[in-house]
Amino acid sequence: MLINWIIHRYKSLTLSLAGLLILVATNVSASVTYMAGYDESQWKLQSSVFSCSISQEIPSYGKGVFFRRAGEKMIFYLTTPYNQQRKGQASLVIEPPTWRPGNPARHMGYVDVVSGNRPFEVEPERASTMLASLNSGLMPMFTRKSWYEPTEPSIRVGLSAFDFEPIYRDFLGCITGLLPVNFDQVKRSVVFYESSGLYPEEKYYQLLDYIVQYVHADPSVNAIIIDGHTDDIGRRFKNRELSRERSEHITDYFIKAGIEEDLITTRYHGERYPVVRNVGKDGRSRNRRVTIRLERDEPFRPSNLEYF
Repeated sequence: MLINWIIHRYKSLTLSLAGLLILVATNVSASVTYMAGYDESQWKLQSSVFSCSISQEIPSYGKGVFFRRAGEKMIFYLTTPYNQQRKGQASLVIEPPTWRPGNPARHMGYVDVVSGNRPFEVEPERASTMLASLNSGLMPMFTRKSWYEPTEPSIRVGLSAFDFEPIYRDFLGCITGLLPVNFDQVKRSVVFYESSGLYPEEKYYQLLDYIVQYVHADPSVNAIIIDGHTDDIGRRFKNRELSRERSEHITDYFIKAGIEEDLITTRYHGERYPVVRNVGKDGRSRNRRVTIRLERDEPFRPSNLEYF
């Protein structure tokens, strides 16, 4: 009896183990992982005062890119010539490498998957967490079902942390040297004035300094157009003179800051072109303005940059 019981228990245990192995094998086969191996992991830095990016080629998939443009926060995105993942939401998990099995994985929520060659984009807060995790030797991993087999397999796309620390330091150095603004942030600028005021409100001088910095850095800027305006209070001739003095003050400020005078066109219009009706305090305050428009040769693409 005892021998029969032992034999029965051995068979049950054997079958249980076999079932567990089959389950594990099934789960492994149900996913396809794309990630650079130990000998393939290479990070590439592209830097200028306009933007910074670091990227890693993901074999047989595409590329992962951390990108920060001047005047904006960093994002992360994935590119691929052939997206295998279904539209919807992919899970983002920070995983330990195989040689650090004791570290727990950290779930970072979900990321929208869209169609096209750039299926993922991660917003600044989680992109920063991904970057810090890589510097700690951990690996961000995106998982989503494939579109061609909705039930299986899952497509896993990950980043390798091997040899990341040197490029991380260089990336931080690039970020430190970025301009405070980008072209889109200063190409159409407006400074406002108190009633009958000749000079703009004090807070706008920082904007003027940002414009100066950008123009000095971007050789493709070929024109700066400055237009002075007033509200409708007072005589038209006086308003026209006031708008001239306002626009010429901005022009003089730029020239003293080293911008070539030939780049600048200065105009003044008095009360003729209000942006809103001159009704009430708010309406008139919006019309007391100088607009600054930058024009540049298009397209402007420094050869060493990757653009968002």
